[in-house]
Formats: sequence, structure tokens, C-alpha cells
Amino acid sequence: MRPWWMLLRASNLPTVWTNVLLGVALSAGPEGSWFDPSKGGVGLLMLIPLALMMLAGSAAYLGGMVMNDITDLDHDRSTSADRPLVRGQISLAAANTAMIVLFMASIWAQGAAIMICSNTWQPALLWSALLGAIWLYNLIHRSGPLSAGALMACCRGLLVLSAAAAIGPLGPAAFIGAAAVACWTGGITLLARGERGGEPRAAGWLALLVLSCLGPVGVWFTTPWAQSSGPLLGGLLVLGLAWIPAVWRFNRARRQGQAIVWAIMGLCVLDAACLLAASQLVAASAAMIAMALCMGLQRLQAGT
Repeated sequence: MRPWWMLLRASNLPTVWTNVLLGVALSAGPEGSWFDPSKGGVGLLMLIPLALMMLAGSAAYLGGMVMNDITDLDHDRSTSADRPLVRGQISLAAANTAMIVLFMASIWAQGAAIMICSNTWQPALLWSALLGAIWLYNLIHRSGPLSAGALMACCRGLLVLSAAAAIGPLGPAAFIGAAAVACWTGGITLLARGERGGEPRAAGWLALLVLSCLGPVGVWFTTPWAQSSGPLLGGLLVLGLAWIPAVWRFNRARRQGQAIVWAIMGLCVLDAACLLAASQLVAASAAMIAMALCMGLQRLQAGT
């Protein structure tokens, strides 16, 4: 079981769930009206597409991780002898089968969610673009850090937008939240370059993490139901004065693996900060619980 967990990098799954939650929350309206149809809320049935989209996002992420190890097999033989495919703990045939099953599961789950709560083609087009970006990233990410960072950023940004579009029309807040998540993800990708050797380190990751802090501010300005700025400031304090400096300190101390892990967990913190800015306090609390779960899973097996 452990080789599969390592291959799938399943410890990072909570970050997928909070990305989906962010997109849904920014399209579902004020938190207090979610289950009140008289106030325009989407009702209890929202939980069904939410669960399906989290399943779809998880399957797409896991399929992408398997594909990453398949396409990187030759590179990993010289730089990452501990990877399950390199060690022969999982056969290449089994990995290919798992990849296909996971991608098919993601298409089914997202399609079911779209059928339940959307009457447009927009969510399907966004999901198709997401899967295309995952495939393209895995095929060309060794060509250079900029293309790798941009494509991985697109993957996470499209995940947020796909979730938002499935619930309702895409508004400015959804685009800003997706852009913030994309910037943070690009920063993680640049930070992780050269972790296992075989390629040079990349610069610019810190600037992207800092730039992501503008996301919660933009969400607050563009969310009609956002209330006081107190929650926004609280989220920015945690993100800008605690989380990003922690990642920087780990990297400066040449503990790159730990810096990457904290940057990955920071996706949940960023989502929580954006949700706080949108006065979605329950959803923000759920994102922080997901971050704690991600931290616990990283202690069992780092998702790098």
C-alpha cells in the first residue's frame, strides 16, 4: 500500500479539496443563504455536486501524479532511486492502468456534477482544458522551469474555475481566487525544481507566493456579500507574516524538501484566506481543518 501512496502523492489531496471548495463557495452566494432557496441559495443539493467535484479533482490529480512518474521514469532512474516504479514495487502496466482508470473516473464524476447543477457547456470546457493541461505538463515539464510553472499553475487555476462554473456564473471573485491559487502553485513548482538533482534550481518562487497574497484582497473587493475587513486581515497575517516566511526560512536553511511541503500545505491556507475575505467563515474553517489533515498526512509520507 505504501508504494501506491507514494506514487499517487496522496498526502496532497486535501489541497485539491480546498481548491474545489474555494471555487464552489465563491459562486454559491453568501454563506448564510446556501441552504435557503428564498435567498437565492443553492440548497442542500449543493453538497452532492460538491462531493462529486472533489472526487473528480482528486481522481484527476492522482491520475496526473501517476502519469508524472511514468513520463519521468528514465529521469528518476538516475536521480530518484526511491520512486516505486524505479524500484519495481509497482509495474509499469499497473501504473498505466491506474492512470487511465483515474482519468476516466474524473471525467465521470465531473460530468455527473455538471449534469446535476449546470445547464451550460462552460464547466465541461474548463474541465477538458484542465485535463489537457495535466497531460501537457507531464509531457514537457522537463523542458524548462517557466513552461512547467505556467502549466502547473494553469492546472490548479482551472480546477478552481471548473468548480465555480459548475455551481453558477463565473464572477470576478472566482477569477481572482483562481489566479491567486495559480500564482501560488507556480511558486511551488519553481521551488521544487532541482529537489532531487538532475536539473538546476529555479528563481522567482518567492515573488509568486507573495503575489498570491493579493488574491484575498481582490476577492474582498469583488465579492458583493463580503462584510468587514477583519477576516481578510486575519487571513493575510497568517499567510504573509507566518506561512510564507516559514517556507523562506526552510529553503534558506537548505531544507528544500520541508520548504516544498509547507508550500504545498500553504495552498489550503491561501484558500482559507480567500474564503475569509469572502465572509465564508464555515468554508474557511473547513479549509484550515483540511490543512491540518494535510500536515498530518505529510508526516506519514511527504507528497513530493
